[in-house]
Amino acid sequence: MKTSPNPITFLSDYINDSDTNFYAISRDVHSQFSYDLQKSIISIINKNDSESSKFLRVYMYEFLRESLVIFQWSYYIKGIKDQGLTPSFDTNFDIAEALYNNRDLNHENILLKKLRRGLRSPKKSLLLLRAIYDIFDFSSIPRRRLKHINISNSIVTFTSDSFVNTLAKANSHLQVYRCSPWEWFNNSPTIDMLNQANEDKEISEEVLNTLRVLFSKNDLDFSSNIKTYFLKLLNQALPLVRYYYNNARNELPTPKIFWFGSTNNIYTRIIRQAVEDSGGKNVGFDHGRGMGLQMNNNEMGIVFDLCNEYYSYSETLTNALKNNISAIKDILPNKDQSLTLAFKKEVFLPKPNFVDKDVKFTDKIMYVSGLFKGQGVSGANCLVQDHVLIDWQIRLIQKLQYFEYKVSYKSHPESIIKTESHLHEKLNVELISGTIEETWDKSEAYIFDFLSSSFKTLSYTNRPIIFIDFGLGQITKEVRELLKKRCVIIKGWYDEQNRAQLDWEKLPDYLEQAKSKKVDLTVLDEFYGSK
Repeated sequence: MKTSPNPITFLSDYINDSDTNFYAISRDVHSQFSYDLQKSIISIINKNDSESSKFLRVYMYEFLRESLVIFQWSYYIKGIKDQGLTPSFDTNFDIAEALYNNRDLNHENILLKKLRRGLRSPKKSLLLLRAIYDIFDFSSIPRRRLKHINISNSIVTFTSDSFVNTLAKANSHLQVYRCSPWEWFNNSPTIDMLNQANEDKEISEEVLNTLRVLFSKNDLDFSSNIKTYFLKLLNQALPLVRYYYNNARNELPTPKIFWFGSTNNIYTRIIRQAVEDSGGKNVGFDHGRGMGLQMNNNEMGIVFDLCNEYYSYSETLTNALKNNISAIKDILPNKDQSLTLAFKKEVFLPKPNFVDKDVKFTDKIMYVSGLFKGQGVSGANCLVQDHVLIDWQIRLIQKLQYFEYKVSYKSHPESIIKTESHLHEKLNVELISGTIEETWDKSEAYIFDFLSSSFKTLSYTNRPIIFIDFGLGQITKEVRELLKKRCVIIKGWYDEQNRAQLDWEKLPDYLEQAKSKKVDLTVLDEFYGSK
């Protein structure tokens, strides 16, 4: 019997519920592995007082993502072999195919390739034009070259999004400047600059031993190919992080205050480590749905490590994070790290400019899709595999159509695999293209199965919303009660096959209930502090 993790292949082969060959890793298993690995690496970092442990701390979340990918496909392959299923793979799943056939993992790591190459600076002519433009940039966060900034009394950031802008305006007595990351990362290293230190090798072996134990705990083979793959990552990553960290500390001015916004990639982590070591302050900002709206503890380290102050959209979301502070600190490498969870009324999220009239809900529903990740993962929150998501979407759309609703489909703009045209062909759903801000009025009601920035945006319309809660994160009682004032919350779950389920026959009742959930700006201000 054949099966496929590719959502497009899965969709084309789909017949009905009972005839679908299905296997997927459980989110609980995946999430537990994520937590166990983070705690184990943190233990390694804290018992090794060395430069290598510092650089492992900087790289650990990128390494975590790579580990989650290998783990999920190792688990998947063991499961389908146990069930006698034969998978079909394509180029989007080269890691999974290599694991299935026990071949070398020759998958190139794009991040490490970029670090080796460095971030390219613009051409000199463009830099000159930018310098002229910068002179006349009187915005709240003007762009400047790093060499033109007085680091001792200025704030440096890589971003100028609308939420960060409000804090800059609220602190107009301080000067905030936006710099480009390439200024720290444009001097790429030569081969002789990337020699491994002995302590790199020692700490890498400890990490590999940890992985071996966790794979064994889950009855998975930690093969020589897997070991070689992870060792290669660490052998390349630790010297690269060391090089750019030393370059940031020794060759460039280190910001006293660094606003890293919502960006948690390796580039900002290197700068944040340099800022911490020089006694400076790192400041983070809410993004997307807001961290306190639905909290996934496995994501806490990625966001709050190397962060001294964090601004949430509202007091409600700040309080939710404060109530979860023990779980946040549990997953931080430095237990003594100072972390202030902040909220100021003058720091707000500008609300969408909607002029929505009362639209009678009859039968037009927009389903807002989650992310199709291919063989990868999204952060450390262990979203379900793509074939789980497409299987769920097929059955949800079919059931809505059975109840005579007209379904439109809004794809996720960052999806690696594009399924929408295939869904249109298979199920005759209307496809919605464009941003949510441009297309919000194409439907009379909305259905979500995850809380996202689109959910936040569409909450400001006057149209019914249903949120199907699959437990992707913790929602505090206070937040849940506020949510229920704006949308109907349906309990979803994953059955023994790890297929998404809900009480299907009650869908029309849920949609009827949602009609009464109109926009209430007082409620939304409690969530997002908007003006």
